[in-house]
Amino acid sequence: APVTSLVPAQRVEEPMVSACFIVRDEELWIEDAIASLAGFADEVVVYDTGSRDRPPELARRAGALVVAGEWHDDFARARAASAEAAQGRWVLWLAADERLGGDLAAARARLADPIAPWEGYSVRIRNLLGVGLSFSDHFATRLVRRRATTWRGSIHETVWTRDGARPATSQRS
Repeated sequence: APVTSLVPAQRVEEPMVSACFIVRDEELWIEDAIASLAGFADEVVVYDTGSRDRPPELARRAGALVVAGEWHDDFARARAASAEAAQGRWVLWLAADERLGGDLAAARARLADPIAPWEGYSVRIRNLLGVGLSFSDHFATRLVRRRATTWRGSIHETVWTRDGARPATSQRS
């Protein structure tokens, strides 16, 4: 059989979207968070930073790849470690208490464009306040090209080009 990476124009199959979580003691939320990715993510990676409850077990049962990691007070480092285990062209990061919503088919179609001029997308994050009767929205770059980007900053981390030359460009989704 030919080596597909050496055959001109041979399409190499890879997942389009990997969803990554950084978790610790999130058993109450992880299953619903993973379920919200149905129809959007091709794979789910859960980077567990030392849970004392059951997120690894529950995530595996939901079909996720679980990576046993460590916490070093550095979100950029944890994001990079979770992305190392991912195989998708695009990586989406969510917290276990966040859920994916919106027009997922349209979002996947946008991600399929191989020549889009940006490295990432800023997504709307809706924070429920109090008992959920009100909310606030903000945008953050959470969906990025895996091979083109990296993260900087231990807290309030930002997305940069892989070569570190500049902040990554992103488009609002």
